[in-house]
This record gives sequence, structure tokens and C-alpha cells, in this order.
Amino acid sequence: MESLYCRNWSPLGVSQLKEKEYVNYYAQLGINLRGVPSSNNSLPKDYQNLKEAGIVAITNIDGITYLNDNELDLIKNNVAGHYVEKKEGHIIMQINNPADATINTYLRYNPYWKVKVDGQETKITQDGIFFDFPLSKGDHLVEIDYYPWPFFLGIIISSLLLIIAVSLYYLFRKSLYEYILRRE
Repeated sequence: MESLYCRNWSPLGVSQLKEKEYVNYYAQLGINLRGVPSSNNSLPKDYQNLKEAGIVAITNIDGITYLNDNELDLIKNNVAGHYVEKKEGHIIMQINNPADATINTYLRYNPYWKVKVDGQETKITQDGIFFDFPLSKGDHLVEIDYYPWPFFLGIIISSLLLIIAVSLYYLFRKSLYEYILRRE
């Protein structure tokens, strides 16, 4: 699940690789993700180009082939740093940025991503299918979190409706049984 970077909040889930937008994005980079053979020679001929698309490893019959040497594989920019914590929907990185810059990520844009730089929330901007954020020169602690509040709101509303439906059933079940018996 680490490669998803978005929780599977809904029954459909969220995958970095399953959606048409990603396949089309990779096609613009000259990378064909459709129809890769599943034989022992299953690595595409141009598999090293997958690094440009943010793919850091390929799993196939022969094992795992790692493509990226950078410790910060979620960042397109050439910055020094390391992960303090990296799990699904929550990433903390220590970054040493050589100059004021916009940091480009390989995380799919969604307005529910929140980025904090040294504890201060910073604005994210959409860059194609991914998102970017500004970062000044120097050492910074960057926290990236995914908060899908519509999912939680849906759970709360669904739970309340279930409680109301069960309560109404128990409140009116005697009347309901009498109504059914009168009809027969």
C-alpha cells in the first residue's frame, strides 16, 4: 500500500496506476503502460524512463527492479533529504533545499492534501495530475497529510441514518405488525 499514497477510503479505492489520467500522463512522457508483456522479459524496453513518471520500482517474475537512487522518491526536484516517516496518507520529510523553489511531487493532486513546512500550512498548486508547493532555501521539516473530510462526513451521515432507521423500526414495529395483519 505504500505505493498508493492515498488511502483506500472508498469501496473503489485510489491507486496511482489504475486511472486513465496516469496512463495518459505516462503516454505523454513516451512511456507505454498498456500491454506490457508478462513473460520473463516483462520489463519494458524503456523502463528506465519510468523514473520520470515517479515510479521507483517494478515488480515482475524476476523480482523487484529499483529505478530511483534518490531517498526522496516522491519529489521530482533534486534536493537533499530523508524521510522521517512515510506511510499511506502521511509523510514527514527533512529537506535541505539549495534555493527558493517550487517543489514538484509525484503525489496525485487532490484538494484534501495538506502540506506543512516547519509547522506552517502552505498552499499546494496543481501541476498536471500531481501537486507542487513552494519551499524556501534551507533546512525544513515538511509534513504532507491526506484528509478526505467528505469520506468522514459520509460515514457520519450514513451512521446517523442507520440509527434513525433502526430506531423508527423499533418504535413503530407494533403498529407495523398490526397494519400488516389487518391487510391479510
